[in-house]
Amino acid sequence: DVFMDPKMRMEVIEATQPDAFVSIHVSSTKEPQTSKNEVQVYISRDETNSNYKQSRLLGSSLLQMAKNDFPINSMLMQRKEEGIYVIDNNPYPAVLIGCGYINNEDNVKQLQDAAKAEQMARAILQGVVAYANADQQDASMIVADTVGKDPLYIVDGKETSAADAKKIDGA
Repeated sequence: DVFMDPKMRMEVIEATQPDAFVSIHVSSTKEPQTSKNEVQVYISRDETNSNYKQSRLLGSSLLQMAKNDFPINSMLMQRKEEGIYVIDNNPYPAVLIGCGYINNEDNVKQLQDAAKAEQMARAILQGVVAYANADQQDASMIVADTVGKDPLYIVDGKETSAADAKKIDGA
């Protein structure tokens, strides 16, 4: 991992002009070991951001794809006091996904297991694909901040269940 100044990182993002930005991290806590064991997604703390609704949709899509295989925090998170620069200042839909905790032994074992790492990568990819396949105008009306609601899929302009979407994708 190479440290890059957040402003320089934003220059790279703006030069790339992505459809969406997903920053993938492993979290930590202040204590030496933690029992925390969950996938978390952070979105901008600035609810006036022009991409706020799309970021919520992206974050919800990521959580909904991860929930079948990994413990998740079902609420989209926001850092109110100290934001996340590349999320708060991003001109594109943007989220940060925390894939467990570096100071949780079980999470470390999962991260070192190639099959589990692949499973997490696929869940993230499926979340991005679900977000990309959604009709943004229709989907903005059904954005869910928790995974207690049905997954966010739009197929041919209609809400579709996760099971029907998987059939369509052949997954």
